[in-house]
Amino acid sequence: MFIDAAKFARGEDFGVLANCGTASASLPLSFAGYGIDAGPEGYTSFAEDDDLSGRAVLLLRYEPLDEDGQSQWSESDFSPHSGIREKFRALLDRGAAAILLVNPVDAVDGRSGLETIASTAGFRPDLNIPALHLSQETASHLLAHASNGTASLEDLQQDANEGIAGVRHFDDAAAITIETDVAAPSFNTQNIAGLLPGTGELADEWVVVGGHYDHIGHGYTGSRAPGDDRVHPGADDNASGVGTILILADRLAQSAASDERPRRSVMFITFSGEEAGLHGSRHFIDNPTIDLDKTNFMLNLDMMGRLRGDTVALTGTGTAKEFDEMLPRLVEPTDLTVSTTASGLGPSDHSNFYRQDIPVLFFFTGIHDDYHTPEDVSWRVNPEGTLKIIDLCEVILDEATHKPEPFTFTSSTAGTAARETGSKVRLGIMPSYTAGDVSGVLIDGVTEGTSAHEAGILEGDIITAWNGEHIEGGSDLMKHLRAHKPGDEVTITVTRGDESLDLAVTLKGRK
Repeated sequence: MFIDAAKFARGEDFGVLANCGTASASLPLSFAGYGIDAGPEGYTSFAEDDDLSGRAVLLLRYEPLDEDGQSQWSESDFSPHSGIREKFRALLDRGAAAILLVNPVDAVDGRSGLETIASTAGFRPDLNIPALHLSQETASHLLAHASNGTASLEDLQQDANEGIAGVRHFDDAAAITIETDVAAPSFNTQNIAGLLPGTGELADEWVVVGGHYDHIGHGYTGSRAPGDDRVHPGADDNASGVGTILILADRLAQSAASDERPRRSVMFITFSGEEAGLHGSRHFIDNPTIDLDKTNFMLNLDMMGRLRGDTVALTGTGTAKEFDEMLPRLVEPTDLTVSTTASGLGPSDHSNFYRQDIPVLFFFTGIHDDYHTPEDVSWRVNPEGTLKIIDLCEVILDEATHKPEPFTFTSSTAGTAARETGSKVRLGIMPSYTAGDVSGVLIDGVTEGTSAHEAGILEGDIITAWNGEHIEGGSDLMKHLRAHKPGDEVTITVTRGDESLDLAVTLKGRK
């Protein structure tokens, strides 16, 4: 087998996919066509007894093409049957030990060139086997080597286009050696905190004022401007929140200098790792430097800079019994209109405190077109509006630090905001942002009155299947939600402890 060394060195022969695993093995080669389990009109790439155990599998991307190089199943681009997840799952279910993806010859639509780790960041499932994207030239060399010159990529593709089912296995003696060593990138980072000691009989109790200081740099995660490698300044998200924390720290420190009343201690903390999954606040909860049992309140400040029409969102208003009386009284003298949500859950750091039975409030001025783009710059921030919120935060903190009795925690997930997903239905769960390598969707919270709540899905459950089809992660779950309408009945499989449970769920509309 011959591969041009110069092209190999320049990375022109193959690309590593983001879901590639680490392995070193000498494997015989098989060809699995387009890797489609079930397509239109009975199309399948597999015979009933196909076994790929211990084999490297060459897989065509996309779906069957006509003689003009266009999809046989879609009038524009490709149909959902071309999806990578389902193809990879089909190979994994049959025991594949490595996946070698190649673009079809003469395909009119689709991507040209080789994929990279960066370009395939959304590929799932995550694998523990090699997954490479080969050039057509390299794939042809492999086939010629494995078949002793009797098979070509063009001929095998033609068979797959014509719907000839069944995997083609090549000589075990003509094995290929594949070595991959893939390490997930990581960042060393820190939470940063400052303390304002309390006084008197309340000094050993705590109030936390927090917000995240990390952002997405050049777009390392969550950018809404893919391919734009400019710095994403994050003026609103979340320099505005960090600035608010600093101002509140200064104000409270100055007032404490002449305050003789008993007062709770305050921790002002800026979290890192929020954008990648609430990691900083989760680390703090798991490794607290203060007594969480004596932490009475957490105020979260995230995206404070775009106040419009003097209306600000306030989440967590149902997490302490006293908020029902306190918040209207403190908001009334201001010029602000406060839109309240009772739930203590949401995609920001307060959620980790709420799950520790700590009352929370979360101020937020709303999503905008510049969110997670390079256009979230300082001159677009509304400082006068932020100042109004800072003033309100100060009086809330004055009450929280001085009231003789602690707030009374109440559990509330009512009104947890539904994210815009393009789906007509809503399940009503909050997926974990810190689930790590969990296969499935770990549930951090369930909103009252939703489909999930009524079906008996619980916090801590892991969704593993939908109508019997495996769920690898959040993207798989969203695919199923988008395919349904209100009133549809489905079976969702969850892992709860050591049990696997099938739960009947009637899906409700998003409103």
